[in-house]
Amino acid sequence: MHMTEKILPKLDDSLTEKIKKKLQGVSASCGAVLVSDGWTSVSNRPIINALAALPLGLIFMAALDTSGSTKDARYTADFMIEQIKDYGSDSVVGVCMDGACTSSFPLIERDFPHIFTYICPTHSL
Repeated sequence: MHMTEKILPKLDDSLTEKIKKKLQGVSASCGAVLVSDGWTSVSNRPIINALAALPLGLIFMAALDTSGSTKDARYTADFMIEQIKDYGSDSVVGVCMDGACTSSFPLIERDFPHIFTYICPTHSL
């Protein structure tokens, strides 16, 4: 078995867990904002990603290939709700997405009334 098949995945998992534990301490004290945006991959597939923004930097959370899906309010809200749950809703203070996603904001806020949703300022320029 090659190093890339056996050793590296274990090392990557270990390092990921160490980083998550360190950043959870930061999240507990100030909270995280989950940021999401859509883009097109180099293979021309529509992708939605999610990042957690903290004072120490960003954490990549997920990227979802949305080929063949209708990206309506429910779809976008469900994706972000899943990310909030995965991160830990008590540690999330806000969700930031582009203006096309504003119809998903009430759906997110209904499930998580303590989370503030807002349009990305850069997308508003």
